[in-house]
Amino acid sequence: MARQKNGPNGPFYGKCGSVVGSSWRGVDYLRGLPKRRTTPPSENEAANRTRFGFTQTWLNHVGAFPSIGFANFSPTKTWQNMMMSWNSKNAVTGEAPNFRIDYSKVLLSDGPLQEATNPSVKVTAEGEFILSWETIYRRKAKQTDELLFIAICPLSLDSFFSAGQSNRDNGNFKATIPEFLKGCNVEVFMAFCSRDRKIASRSQYLGNLEVPS
Repeated sequence: MARQKNGPNGPFYGKCGSVVGSSWRGVDYLRGLPKRRTTPPSENEAANRTRFGFTQTWLNHVGAFPSIGFANFSPTKTWQNMMMSWNSKNAVTGEAPNFRIDYSKVLLSDGPLQEATNPSVKVTAEGEFILSWETIYRRKAKQTDELLFIAICPLSLDSFFSAGQSNRDNGNFKATIPEFLKGCNVEVFMAFCSRDRKIASRSQYLGNLEVPS
């Protein structure tokens, strides 16, 4: 695949022989027609396909967070591309077909916004998530930055997600734990995004919490 820049007659779109001209996310490019493969995949290729499928299944359950957190991180890549690329390389461990997610290495958002300072989360006996952080402002941080919060059950992949229910200047967030997470150990993450959701902070892993039944 090659990028094409405007010539005297502009970019080429469509098919011409074995070449196809197209545009994606504002980038014009040329590519060859796909060729049918006649040889079976190698062992490494098969393992990579299995890893990709495993990561994609996991992404389908937690995609609400990165769909905001990675939405505008790259002008040439979708949030799905960013999420898959980072986590398949860094957070997926084990050998095919026994892959697993190392949640301490998971990335759900990234960007230039300041991360939360000294965040802390706990589960109360009344069945609530209580999250707190220090309200310090650096690196483009604003009082109106919105909180992104998610708690994921790694066994069922059920998750509780909240966006915009608290701002950076609040310094805290409280939410009732849904019934489907009770009795689970959950993996918890947070980040901030700007009110217009054009930029975000890097997600922060807050640890594994036991939720009482």
